[in-house]
Amino acid sequence: MHKLNKIKVGLVATSMPHFPVEEAKKSMDKVSKVLPISKDNLVGPYLVTTPEDSEKVAREFKTKDIDALIILEGAFTWDNIPARIVQDLGDIPVIMWAFPESPMKGGKLSTNSLCGAIMNCAAFKKLDKKYRLIYGNPEEKKTVTILDQYLRAIAAVKRLSHSKYCLIGYRTPGFYNSTFDEILVRKTFGIETVHLSLLDLMDYALQIKDKTVQKDVNMVKGKWKIGEATEKDLYNSAKFHKFLVDFSRSNKIDCYGIKCWPELSKRGLNICFVIGWLTDEGIISGCEADFDGTMTMLLEYYLTDEIPWLADLTHMDEKKNVCIFWHCGAAPPSLASDKSGVAIQKQYRGLDRGASIEFPLQAGRVTIARLGPSEGRYRMFITTGEAIQTEMILRGNPSIVKMDSSVEDMLGTISQNGIEHHYAIIYGDHKDDLVEVCQWLNIKIIMC
Repeated sequence: MHKLNKIKVGLVATSMPHFPVEEAKKSMDKVSKVLPISKDNLVGPYLVTTPEDSEKVAREFKTKDIDALIILEGAFTWDNIPARIVQDLGDIPVIMWAFPESPMKGGKLSTNSLCGAIMNCAAFKKLDKKYRLIYGNPEEKKTVTILDQYLRAIAAVKRLSHSKYCLIGYRTPGFYNSTFDEILVRKTFGIETVHLSLLDLMDYALQIKDKTVQKDVNMVKGKWKIGEATEKDLYNSAKFHKFLVDFSRSNKIDCYGIKCWPELSKRGLNICFVIGWLTDEGIISGCEADFDGTMTMLLEYYLTDEIPWLADLTHMDEKKNVCIFWHCGAAPPSLASDKSGVAIQKQYRGLDRGASIEFPLQAGRVTIARLGPSEGRYRMFITTGEAIQTEMILRGNPSIVKMDSSVEDMLGTISQNGIEHHYAIIYGDHKDDLVEVCQWLNIKIIMC
């Protein structure tokens, strides 16, 4: 199970006193044993049967500063009890859990848990609270899987809200879609933006002495093939890498968006290789200062702990129902189909350029997504497919993907909804995980 060591979860079971409180206690004990979080990050469980209980528990949760609340409808509960708790906790995400009715002996309801949960959720909706409903027994794998999915989404949302994005330079020329509304981003995700000029990047990085990065250069030479890239290219890349890693640590930067051309490229300082290198180390970095593409990568990383990459959609074949995704040499090398074939080259546009890292991407199930603004709010495009074995059909990083949906329909969805041209690709089927995040953040979902 995904390690949910980043969030603190409150757990409470509710019941009216005239319903079987003992059943609520049993449900609470069973759920406590299957929660996919450590005991250190669990606050509770508490049994609540009166308005006074709810006020006391709310105070405890506020003191412990929980990130999410699970309410077990142990037995039918009036709205005022859970409403008091969630109102006192502000915008904390809530997971309501209802249980199937036990055998109805003598024609009588036992807990009436589902009915109570439906009623309480209706109250939450009217109170503008964020919540999700689970229905099932804690012994069932499906139920626990859904709970885990909800909590992973909440954990990812929390990490985003405490993340820092560093924009180096500004957008590349003519790329309107690389720009972003800093206030809308802060409002939607909570992400803070830090600015660094290209001049500072070059000044600070290139003044690093060769001997300081000698070990990194040796590592690069020993790990990957060296193609067209020169010694100077390798040292420059190592210096950029060192500066950006150090800057990330000292300023708590989680991800970078870098204006990689024309200023850097015309000086023979392409940073493509460095972008892939950083991303492989968990410092997610995006090409062409594309904020929304980089944020989609960061979200995928937070959800899965796996490494994503950013690509253009460059070709479609309707008969084979495949697409070619590609970029110019900035993909993380851990994603190569053949690790021994990874090569450090000159960026493909000419020998006057700096270093890029070239290889075809590995085969496997992929989820392709893109965040972007639309009509004053964010939306996310999501689709899936199967990356197939790809040869080096293009300089850079190519990947042929057989799509699950019709490529004609996908292109129509992209064009009609104004979906931008960079896509964050993560291995595995994570469509449902991304949808969950969108639910919590009120992001419009565009599926294909």
